[in-house]
Amino acid sequence: MMNTAILLKALLVTATTVSATAPLTAYSQDRFCGAGSTASAFTWDTFTENECYSFNSNILSLQTGTIAEGCSATFYRNSFDCTGDHYVVDDADGDNCFGLGGDIFRSFVFDFCGSQ
Repeated sequence: MMNTAILLKALLVTATTVSATAPLTAYSQDRFCGAGSTASAFTWDTFTENECYSFNSNILSLQTGTIAEGCSATFYRNSFDCTGDHYVVDDADGDNCFGLGGDIFRSFVFDFCGSQ
């Protein structure tokens, strides 16, 4: 069994938009739920140059994103028993700077954050 610290380091994901369209990145659900998961795969959506982002992913936990200056949000797994493949968006700064509210999304597209 792999060391948890090594797993967490392996799952650390940081990304910065550097061109008009960033590549689509797909992660299998077991990257977060463990090898025994039967849940379907999920994907991050594509981002354009004004959809700036920086994600840190934690195994069996939450993802925190900082989207442009003045915007912040927390992305919670909607199902911790690996039966789901979507996330809940919680606008941490309280002013709904993404225009997304608290809705559930399968993938994230931020088109209200502006440029860096």
